[in-house]
Amino acid sequence: MEGMVKTFSDITQERQIDIAKSEFVSMAAHQLRTPLSSIGWYTELLLSDEIENLSLSQLKYLNQIDQSKKRM
Repeated sequence: MEGMVKTFSDITQERQIDIAKSEFVSMAAHQLRTPLSSIGWYTELLLSDEIENLSLSQLKYLNQIDQSKKRM
């Protein structure tokens, strides 16, 4: 005797969870990118040649901020 068994399962809830996860990650990435962009713009402005009266330690900290922002 030969036979076959088919199993069906409703994956609607799993798909909804996957969609919610994707939307959350997308929103979180956008929310993090916006302040990082501002940090980058202001850091570049302060590091530009137009700002002349920064001490060496201030320049060092600004370079560290710039490097950390680029890694993020």
